[in-house]
Amino acid sequence: VLPAGPDGEPHQQVRAAGQPVDFAAVVCAGGTADRDARVEEFTAEPFDISRELPLRVRLFTAPDTACPVLVLLLHHVATDGWSLRPLLRDLSEAYAARAAGHAPTREPLPVQYADYTLWQHDMLGDPHDDGGVLARRLDFWRTTLEGLPGVTELPCDRPRPVEPTFRGATLGARLDARVHARLLDVCAAHGASLFMAVHTALAVTLGAAGAGQDVAVGTPVAGRGDEALDDLVGFFVNTLVLRTDLSGTPRFGELLTRVRDA
Repeated sequence: VLPAGPDGEPHQQVRAAGQPVDFAAVVCAGGTADRDARVEEFTAEPFDISRELPLRVRLFTAPDTACPVLVLLLHHVATDGWSLRPLLRDLSEAYAARAAGHAPTREPLPVQYADYTLWQHDMLGDPHDDGGVLARRLDFWRTTLEGLPGVTELPCDRPRPVEPTFRGATLGARLDARVHARLLDVCAAHGASLFMAVHTALAVTLGAAGAGQDVAVGTPVAGRGDEALDDLVGFFVNTLVLRTDLSGTPRFGELLTRVRDA
């Protein structure tokens, strides 16, 4: 949990091992429709991470179906998308073991999330050291993002709300095998990855749509630089700002080289 300390800043509080998680079994007398409504209501409940663990569990059953629904509600402060694979794998293995009448057995993980945080502190060094790694990295990003517009202005048919509503749509597009193969050829010719090529195409599209010649895209990154972290459940993800200079009407290959270098 993250209670506020004496200085008002949140800090981590590690609970003793074996403390019970907020778990309950809920019988939905109204059937599957009632169950689905309760699941939706449960997942909409906010967390207060100043006093409770960032995990809640509910088992919903309904009399008109033999298939119960188990819901794990996790706060994003404690997990990321990468964490779902080891989390669900461990849950599946634990369920199979209990169904067979014994407790699950696992080898201890080589590292814990606390080790990751200590690595970060050791790597970045003293935040007050002007010549340290942290100061140099902050200086790099200040220089790299200097003069960047706060908002990418695009001609929209609806005004941007003051508060995000998260209303919108997802539009899908499929690239066939021939286009994919051609993209890989372009990447090989310029020493770039497929991600770099797609990012370049996105920057060109945004620029053509009215974003101008200085395009910045927030890009999520996994943040797991060591394979020892692969099986950890925790929040490692970060957002990297990739800034693309479209000026000078470059050909696609030249622009791809700019993106690769950045």
